[in-house]
Amino acid sequence: MSVIVTLINDWKQEALYLSQIKGVFLSVNNSLNIIDLTPNTKDFDIKNAAFILKNSYKKFPPGTIHFNFINPSPESISDRFLIVEYKSQFFVSNDNGFLSLVLDMPKKVRIFEVDRKENFIELLIYPKILSAILKKSLNKITQSSREYRTTISFSPTINDTNVVAHIVYKDTYGNLITNITRTIFDKYLRNKKIEIILMYKYIVKKISNSYADLTGEEGELFALFNSLGLLEIGMVNGNLVEILNISSDEILIKIIEEKNEGQLSIF
Repeated sequence: MSVIVTLINDWKQEALYLSQIKGVFLSVNNSLNIIDLTPNTKDFDIKNAAFILKNSYKKFPPGTIHFNFINPSPESISDRFLIVEYKSQFFVSNDNGFLSLVLDMPKKVRIFEVDRKENFIELLIYPKILSAILKKSLNKITQSSREYRTTISFSPTINDTNVVAHIVYKDTYGNLITNITRTIFDKYLRNKKIEIILMYKYIVKKISNSYADLTGEEGELFALFNSLGLLEIGMVNGNLVEILNISSDEILIKIIEEKNEGQLSIF
């Protein structure tokens, strides 16, 4: 059975380096199934790439190997690389905080490290790691580790009058995915009348059950909980990010008042 290898990078599809990487990986094993997970990621945007991997790796079969090539900045490049074996999959990255955004890193997870000894790591070190994983010989080129760099992942800020959420992903339709989970919403906001405010002037007052329930006119804003259980905000038949030129990553959910029995539910 062909082994699946995913590439997480901020290169363009026509980049020479991407072609070279695929070539050296296939030279290790020419039956690999190589998949680009992040073909449109902005330069140095590890948070966007981590969100994609965090919410997709569970759909891949056991034995899948995920390689991260993105660093948040050139200065963040570490002298060591981490290989994490987690839920029968492998995650490989420079020790730059990326893996702390993707995985919970429980105590039972297996972490290996290998020191940086060459430049052009993608062409030299990663193929060696790939070969060792396939041959089940990581212990020959790595050592066990418990240390890894972490990166801050914003959590919603909650008080009695409002909730400040953050945009964690902008999809290809221009919809905004926030870090408000259904669990957080049910705990702090379900029984309250609210307004969701974008850039301090665009307001959404209703949360729909699904895309099928959207009845607004073209250009109207909507909010709903998506398949990931995260609050998503979009525009009916429009690209919200492009049309409103969304430049802030913060979203304000303003608590207006407690709902009375006669008020309509937001669902």
